[in-house]
Amino acid sequence: MARLTLWLALPSILVLATRRPADLPSIEVWDKLLHGGAFFTLAVLADAAYSATPRRRQWLWLMGFGLLIESVQWFLPYRESALDDVLANALGAGAYGLLAFAAGRLWRPGAAPGPTR
Repeated sequence: MARLTLWLALPSILVLATRRPADLPSIEVWDKLLHGGAFFTLAVLADAAYSATPRRRQWLWLMGFGLLIESVQWFLPYRESALDDVLANALGAGAYGLLAFAAGRLWRPGAAPGPTR
């Protein structure tokens, strides 16, 4: 179920990231929080879906997805590509990694609490 949710979330975020800004609610003040929140959520889903994969590899994969989004936005005349968006994405995914590390395991269905990778 986690893999299905992750694979549904990825294109959903890509679509939201490439729509015309007029089609989205105006929340410029919260833009970086939205980026961080989206990638925090993707990190949770990636960790649940691919628990055998080291978190650093999951994080790198998510950063690649974030760079893909910014690359697509670069070519869209109605969107802006920004490095601070990439940083917000990295901080969101990294925040999950830090929480999961500190907690031992943030969310691992069927796994006993214990040291993390």
